[in-house]
Amino acid sequence: MDLSCGNLSEPVFFLNLNPYILLLIYYASISSFISSIFFAAIGRVDENQHLPDYK
Repeated sequence: MDLSCGNLSEPVFFLNLNPYILLLIYYASISSFISSIFFAAIGRVDENQHLPDYK
């Protein structure tokens, strides 16, 4: 796919598909952000539970 060529069918198709791609990226980033916070909280809870064993 060469974007420099003057074919209008591919850019129009890309512009029609772009909102769905942006929505997918939006939901993927939000889900990864929430999962990272979730796993970070689990990691902190694990570290807090294992802290008395190290002392």
